[in-house]
Amino acid sequence: MPDISDARLAELLRAEQVARVADSVWNDPKLGAALKRGVKDKYPDAPIPEFDLVEPAIAPISKRLDEVSQQLAALKSGIEAKDQDRDLRGKLTRAADEFGLTTAGRERLEKFMLETQTPDPAVAAAALVRSEPALVTSSASASDELIFDPKAQDEDDKRLWDDPMRWAVGELTRGLTPANRR
Repeated sequence: MPDISDARLAELLRAEQVARVADSVWNDPKLGAALKRGVKDKYPDAPIPEFDLVEPAIAPISKRLDEVSQQLAALKSGIEAKDQDRDLRGKLTRAADEFGLTTAGRERLEKFMLETQTPDPAVAAAALVRSEPALVTSSASASDELIFDPKAQDEDDKRLWDDPMRWAVGELTRGLTPANRR
């Protein structure tokens, strides 16, 4: 039997241990594929049958799948955009009808929403009718005119529109005074 020095024996045992660990990771069902992918990326010419045989066959399929996925994503976003546009158009029409806007008022409503960054057409229409009453048709109901016509407002409504916070504090204070308690 050949004589081996203690240092050489320790080196061989360490190499055997490293080889066992590497072999177990290489053949592991979970970790092996990632390790083999890393080796193939680092050393493209290294012979790894799992990648050398499978990748050329899968490459055209993967490419086509990516193209189809992109087309589906574009189609989906287009459909969603059309649905959102249709919903917004419906809300604009309902708000314009509800507040009795003229044709010019309907066009102005869209611009007003963009200018004021108001996403809700009903809220924008209410504010627009208050600020530009000329955009309301003459056939608008009397109750609409009483609510939104600044000339038809009483003093309390004017205070509300001028300074909402001061109005709210005044209302709360008035409700808490002893004379108003029951």
